[in-house]
Amino acid sequence: FVEVGPRNVLTGLVNQILGDKPHLAVACNTGTGKNEAIQFLQALGQLFTAGVDLKAERLFSKENQGDDKLSFPESRD
Repeated sequence: FVEVGPRNVLTGLVNQILGDKPHLAVACNTGTGKNEAIQFLQALGQLFTAGVDLKAERLFSKENQGDDKLSFPESRD
């Protein structure tokens, strides 16, 4: 289970519910005030250590390192 969102509420619940059953629950943003990029990389590290095939070559490929800007719809003021 990978939680992407503010804090790690669901990750804690998954750990509580599944208890001793084999599982992996990882939060990408723990709400600790740490840099979010670092937390994301730490979550990837946890997944990798657990044996998850992350296809890191796709995450860190040149084509994903552009100056692309996100476009948002104009507000309706």
